[in-house]
Amino acid sequence: MDLEYQIKAAILKATNERLRSDNWQLIIDACDLVREDPEDGGEYAMEVIEGQLEQKDANINLRTLPLIVALAENCGSRLQQAICSKHFTGVLRSIVEDKKKHTLVRQRVAKMVAQLAESLKNDPSLKSIRDLNSSIRTAYPALLEQPNIPGKKDLSSESREREERELEQALKASLQDFELSPKEESKEESKEKTHSSPNFEGQYQSQPPIQRVRALYDLVAREPDELSFKRGDVIMVVEQVYCDWWRGSLRGKIGIFPLNYVSEISEPNNEQLRQEAEEEQKCFEQKSNIDRLQKTMQAAGGNFEVTQDPEVNRIYGNVTPLRPQITKLLGKYAQRRDDLASLRQLLSEAEASYNQMLDRAYAPLSPKIETSPYRPSAPRAPDQRWQLGGPGY
Repeated sequence: MDLEYQIKAAILKATNERLRSDNWQLIIDACDLVREDPEDGGEYAMEVIEGQLEQKDANINLRTLPLIVALAENCGSRLQQAICSKHFTGVLRSIVEDKKKHTLVRQRVAKMVAQLAESLKNDPSLKSIRDLNSSIRTAYPALLEQPNIPGKKDLSSESREREERELEQALKASLQDFELSPKEESKEESKEKTHSSPNFEGQYQSQPPIQRVRALYDLVAREPDELSFKRGDVIMVVEQVYCDWWRGSLRGKIGIFPLNYVSEISEPNNEQLRQEAEEEQKCFEQKSNIDRLQKTMQAAGGNFEVTQDPEVNRIYGNVTPLRPQITKLLGKYAQRRDDLASLRQLLSEAEASYNQMLDRAYAPLSPKIETSPYRPSAPRAPDQRWQLGGPGY
């Protein structure tokens, strides 16, 4: 297998669109291959990298950027010259200036250029990367700045207090009716639900229509009620809490997060959902073929002649293309599991809050029994009639 093919395969593997984060082992493997022949290997690598940066898939673009940095810092001057050439810096400039590119890609390219300009600042021959960095800082300073975390400003304290008062009044009214007419319990319960519904609907009317968001930056929670996340995490939106903060759930944890640290994820339409369901069904329909192929391979016991069997090759050709779809389904159902765990926690918290409000509403209706503090009395002499040795014994 020639070096060009190996380098191309290694780079495509390290920048695969299915990778959810940077795989540094794959990046190192690609760098090792390039180091075997920095001159020709570097040329092969840059050709593939440029092609990956031109891809419309933002995930491919993002996975390519750390590979560029690794090549520049680990594969010698040949790669540094290629990365800092006027041609390649022009490619990077076009990405930064292309407003059709995903904002996160443009930000990451700008930060990568700044990183390279800093690490290669001592080489006068690599001036192009420093010039590009200066140009980006002047024309697009926002791409290099991580947004400030906004303050937590209430949406409307008056409306929140009014909703709480209305809910407590509704609960008190329901409890009074319950005390007066215990036989109509079921009717009153349904009435209570009717009274409670508008309040909950009012709360969710303030909830944004966005259901999921993707993190643009890492965030470490500073307070107990905040949500920590990594860049690229998908957060399920629960409700709007402050002007610039929403509450969301991630991996079973619930907390608030700033809006300028996330971007909206468009929900699929009905046609996309139908296609997704069809693709999923096709995967499950191949289960019998996958089982059959596995049993055939196990029975072969390392006999390579089985690979010449037309039936085995047919089954293999049918099931192998399913790998990306199965990987996608694993991620999908892992996310759903996390979402369900978050919903369970939300339900528990809602039930606890409801019970607390119920207790507060019920407390004024309970009869108050005045009790005086316990004071021990002085000991009394026993009744003489029951003393041993007394009269009548």
